[in-house]
Amino acid sequence: MQNHDTRAYAPKYPKSKDEGWWVLIGEVDSGELLALKRLGYIRAKTVTTLAFPAPEEPCRKIYTLYLISDCYLGLDQQHDLRLNFVTPGNE
Repeated sequence: MQNHDTRAYAPKYPKSKDEGWWVLIGEVDSGELLALKRLGYIRAKTVTTLAFPAPEEPCRKIYTLYLISDCYLGLDQQHDLRLNFVTPGNE
């Protein structure tokens, strides 16, 4: 297994800076932030979980997943999550 340097390239930052990422789930229509988590260095395959409140009534929602670098410009990602919420037993 290779050792990877987790330090970000930040020549104007006053000290060593490790790469970091923010993972967010939000609803664009309401402007609501549903979940937020900070991750350290992301390897080739990283698994994490985010918990957020589900609507009380069955419905379809489009949430947006954001992956935001805290070091680098231009690496941010945004993906739509199309979810169907159902009541237990009515799948």
